[in-house]
Amino acid sequence: MGGNILLFFGGVNAYTCLYPCNVIIQPSSATPNYPIILLMKYHHCIGYLAICSDNFYEVGYVLSLNKEVKNMQIEMTADGSPTIYLPELDEHYHSVKGAHTESLHVYIKEGLLHRATLRNSTESKASCNNNESQTLRILEIGYGTGLNASLTAEVLAQHPDLMVEYFSLELYPLSLEVIEEYADKTNNIMMKRLAEAPWGQSQGITPNFTITKIHDNFLTTPLPTGIDVVYFDAFAPEKQPEMWSEENFRRIYEVMNPGGVLTTYCAKGAIRRMLASIGFTPERIPGPPAGKREILRAIK
Repeated sequence: MGGNILLFFGGVNAYTCLYPCNVIIQPSSATPNYPIILLMKYHHCIGYLAICSDNFYEVGYVLSLNKEVKNMQIEMTADGSPTIYLPELDEHYHSVKGAHTESLHVYIKEGLLHRATLRNSTESKASCNNNESQTLRILEIGYGTGLNASLTAEVLAQHPDLMVEYFSLELYPLSLEVIEEYADKTNNIMMKRLAEAPWGQSQGITPNFTITKIHDNFLTTPLPTGIDVVYFDAFAPEKQPEMWSEENFRRIYEVMNPGGVLTTYCAKGAIRRMLASIGFTPERIPGPPAGKREILRAIK
């Protein structure tokens, strides 16, 4: 499937070159006054040489953001739940040690429910006394199959006083057919309902769960504000380094409420230190059973 490569520098000028994929390159030191030389394409990576000045250049690579890849495979993980494998990226959508288990632990338990507990203990006494429901706003980076969203909606059935407004960003949504095939592996009816919800519109799915699926580029689109919980579920830093930049986490930090919680499966020291430099209070916490030893949780 052909297309153009868009090369953006400082959000000002763009160079467009013919190439059979779509990527965005954002080298921090490049300027729009010098050219770019594309060196090579290898599977999902494109190497580049950025001429930044008369005596300085930058070499690197970026991932193709086009996820309409061939030979997409649905595989079963260790806990009996499915994931999707992308051969062209050599990447799974979820942990092969347990997709369902990872999502529940990393995002629901250590993200949503942890934030709800913090709010109950410090902010919501007046609301509880008035029998009012509390509302949390969740931002998900990477809708993917809709697993995190569907599990969030299902868990909320056990917490009727907790209202959630859920926002999920995805640049290349999976087709309805792929998600339905995936959901059929575990008879996930909620996942199918969410897949059928239109993009770009707020949809009430249950009495206490509303979702807005945003079909746009996380790197450039304005983010929803007043966020209480962030599910950061992009592909690994080795696969999509541009998603894990300090600039992007700073943008997330700015739209979060004080006390907001960000969770991610990635516990790399470089990510933890970067979150701390932005202003988060990050901590390594135990990972899911039989899964990764540690994950990251960061509090604003």
